[in-house]
Amino acid sequence: MNIQQHIKSRSQLGFTLVELLVVIAIIAILAGLLLPVIGKVKQRAKINATRVEMKNLESAMAAYESDLKRLPASNEAYGQATLANPDFTFGTTGAGATSLVVTNFSPYEANNREITGILMALTQHRNGSTTVNTNHQYNALKTPYFNGKQVSGTKAGGIGEDGTIRDPWGNPFIVTIDADFDGFCKDSFYKQQSVSQGSGQTGLVNTFNQADPNGNSDDFAVQTKIMIWSFGPDGRASEAIKADAEGTDASGNKVDNSDNILSWAE
Repeated sequence: MNIQQHIKSRSQLGFTLVELLVVIAIIAILAGLLLPVIGKVKQRAKINATRVEMKNLESAMAAYESDLKRLPASNEAYGQATLANPDFTFGTTGAGATSLVVTNFSPYEANNREITGILMALTQHRNGSTTVNTNHQYNALKTPYFNGKQVSGTKAGGIGEDGTIRDPWGNPFIVTIDADFDGFCKDSFYKQQSVSQGSGQTGLVNTFNQADPNGNSDDFAVQTKIMIWSFGPDGRASEAIKADAEGTDASGNKVDNSDNILSWAE
């Protein structure tokens, strides 16, 4: 067999098993290098989308306040304002996130569907449940201030059929309003010493303790009328862990408070 015939015969045989395995190995190595990068890009996209949605909601609430001279919330929510708990936090109550409950430390509990019902001028959510905006009592202008993405069910990111607006990981946004009109917000989670105490009155994540010069009280606040935050990629928050740290909660779950996405501290 001459050289030309050998080359022709060799080309007709195609790849040998060894060559095929080498190609597969190279592809596997490249995939192993690329997948983490792709994962990080997707995660970053979700974080950016969360910030945009929070900003849109905050802007809608500010526009509502400009027209109606109060932030969108029921009289019941405003009625909880006391010296011990001057503002109101819309947590996870009734939003299908029982392991992530953020309590308002008050008798009245609600999640952000109360806000969306008012901002979207709704008297009924898509699942048939009534909003607090009965007879348009909290949006007499019937103006739709907010037009978020509506999604099916009650798990996906966006406004679910129950009216709750959730982050891309499926958890409800936590929203605190300045219910006593003093220009400061005390979020029921971030006001806690165990979470926000830093150095003296200066707390973590742009909080400040007006009540105690040493920061030894649950009075950390932010100078703003609205605080909105997300549990972030890990979907958790723990009052046993500092705002800028990660650790283990009382149930032994790993929690990273530093991955929470905050409207007031980028």
